Amino acid sequence: MDYIKIPANVAKVLKLKAASKVVIYDNGGESFDRYTVIIDKDVFGMSENPNSPQGFNQYIGEIGKDIKPGKHLGKKLSKIPKEIQKAIKKRQN
Repeated sequence: MDYIKIPANVAKVLKLKAASKVVIYDNGGESFDRYTVIIDKDVFGMSENPNSPQGFNQYIGEIGKDIKPGKHLGKKLSKIPKEIQKAIKKRQN
């Protein structure tokens, strides 16, 4: 899987409509929904191929209400896998 480095201005690089805070966790493949993607307060579970019919890309809750961020979600990424980047763009447009 190809990755791009996560810059400080993620929202601008991903060309999101509004300035958003994006945080991505990777559980290292322990589950099918390997990635936890937090966009502002919304949380999404995503597989390695979230845009595929065989992939997973689903809203799973809200930070503070349903989901607590932390190490239990996996390693906080410093690079965005390209497929995850595409899925984030689709969610925001």
